[in-house]
Amino acid sequence: TCIILEAYALLEPSSDNIDKIRQWIVLQKEARNWGTSTATTGIIYTMLSTGSDWTRPQTPAIIKIGRKKIDNTSADSHTGYIHTDISKLSPSGKKLTIEKDSNTPSWGAVYSQYTAQMQNIKPVSCTDLSIEKTIYKRIDTPEGTKWAKADSLTVGDIIQVNLEINAGRDIDYVAIIDNRAACLEPVDQLPKPIWAEGICFYRENLDASTNMFVTHMPKGIYRISYQLTVNNAGSFASGIASAQSQYAPALSAHSAGGTITSKPAN
Repeated sequence: TCIILEAYALLEPSSDNIDKIRQWIVLQKEARNWGTSTATTGIIYTMLSTGSDWTRPQTPAIIKIGRKKIDNTSADSHTGYIHTDISKLSPSGKKLTIEKDSNTPSWGAVYSQYTAQMQNIKPVSCTDLSIEKTIYKRIDTPEGTKWAKADSLTVGDIIQVNLEINAGRDIDYVAIIDNRAACLEPVDQLPKPIWAEGICFYRENLDASTNMFVTHMPKGIYRISYQLTVNNAGSFASGIASAQSQYAPALSAHSAGGTITSKPAN
């Protein structure tokens, strides 16, 4: 990447496209590992030696929640970075506006936390990442094994959890956490690396969740599944499945919540 940028800068040193290439590189770094320290140093050197000057102290952006301005006096003088709690401004239902007059690239994120009953949790996604969770029940027939929607369960049933992850860009170090219902137990107990859907990930089982860690997830749609056994009767919260970039926590998503009802075995 740095070789291409350097070559372009030599051919068109005053082109506006140089800053656009630099901005693309910075945004890629948000969720990608640049590899070795040598490669990272080369990219940083090329970015600093081409295009407009991005190292000058920048005027902090003006951020408003409704008509209330967020205090930015604590912003870093060089990067403009600011981290603040906006809950005191009662942001629910209000419009977020950001004004910036400099020509340097910027990005940010708003994180929302709340408590709710599991069955009331709605799916949440972002442009670059989404996840959907569906549960199927195994049905053994003389013609073979079939899978149907898990509308009703009985102790002893084998179910399959299907996770569909949609990555809108290449993302490194993605953590996928699927919270299990208390009536479910994994068929495969031991942790192990798995190759599926063209990606390699490590899967482990904890007391209340199944976790998967993907080192590199290229742009695309992935369907990951694993099997569980129903071991208790009753009504249980099914839990949500979440996916999040460990490099860029703002790239996160989770599925809808729900409940699972199982009956005692005959």
